Amino acid sequence: KCDEPLVSGLPHVAFSSSSSISGSYSPGYAKINKRG
Repeated sequence: KCDEPLVSGLPHVAFSSSSSISGSYSPGYAKINKRG
């Protein structure tokens, strides 16, 4: 699952309402990808 690596960096709750805060967490995902 592509979301697995992201879940380890962010709270699972964030994904539940990601459709609402996806824009706010966008920068967060990019940082995790660079670190990983």
